[in-house]
Amino acid sequence: MDYYNEIIKHPIEEVDLITKYRIEYLEKISDQEKTLGYNIGHEFTKQMLTDERTFELDVNCFHPGYIKKDTKVVFGLYYDTYGNASNYGKYYYMDTYDYIYEFTRFIYNKDVTDQYEFFGYVLDFLKMYFGFIEKQKREDMFKLLVNSDGNNIAPINEHGISWFKNMGNAMCTEYSIMAQNILSIFGFESYLIIGNQNITGSKPEGHAFNLVKTEDDKSILMDFSNHVYIIDHYFRKIGYHPFIEFIEDINYDLIDEIINDDKHFIFDNHNYLVLGNSLLKITDYRKRDYYIDGNVYGEDVKCKKLSTY
Repeated sequence: MDYYNEIIKHPIEEVDLITKYRIEYLEKISDQEKTLGYNIGHEFTKQMLTDERTFELDVNCFHPGYIKKDTKVVFGLYYDTYGNASNYGKYYYMDTYDYIYEFTRFIYNKDVTDQYEFFGYVLDFLKMYFGFIEKQKREDMFKLLVNSDGNNIAPINEHGISWFKNMGNAMCTEYSIMAQNILSIFGFESYLIIGNQNITGSKPEGHAFNLVKTEDDKSILMDFSNHVYIIDHYFRKIGYHPFIEFIEDINYDLIDEIINDDKHFIFDNHNYLVLGNSLLKITDYRKRDYYIDGNVYGEDVKCKKLSTY
């Protein structure tokens, strides 16, 4: 919490300037990724076919640390039985810093006692930033026009993550990416995983989450979008918190296992019960499984993801 303790030493009027310097520093030293997610454009293009029903597609499913401005994030994929694929407009660019400035002002007035409370405030902020009431369907926000030949037309105004503000339709990718940058600004070592999740009783789905090193050098998996609830003794929901579980030490070997060796993180699902001044973790029958699936299945074709990191 060194950066948090540093900013609260200064008057609120100076916080934006301190944040500006911090952003400029991370923009300068951080790795630049051209594309996160599916490395495919808006036009339908032929992918490499490995057999008559399988094609391979490059996916960047891992990113360490701060995600720089102008990085492209592709969260959607459309393909046909002939191996043609397109993002079909399901992408955006990191086009704003406003959420970083807003969070820094937000957290300035909080009396943060430890890093886990800080993580909870990150989720509180992101839910407020993205909005609680859906104003437009996510799939409708990034639609492309199609020309007379049936080809997708590039948008005049490029899509940006800023479009999600107050729209109530942000999902796991947006939560994980913004959380990743906020954590990086505040000095946490964090890693973005664009992978999959399977919760007992639900269908497996694509999912983005974070791996984080804590201040005491422990490693955790943190899920901001599929969060857990804080409940009172009447079992009423009174708040929410990121799903957090401890994992083995984050290092190159672990990342290699996750991306290339089908590494799974399986945990008991839980919520938190408030008892006096304490929180009691209450588990249920469901399991949460976090992993990267190397294959995406359709009705007539199989897409094999070539993960990069």
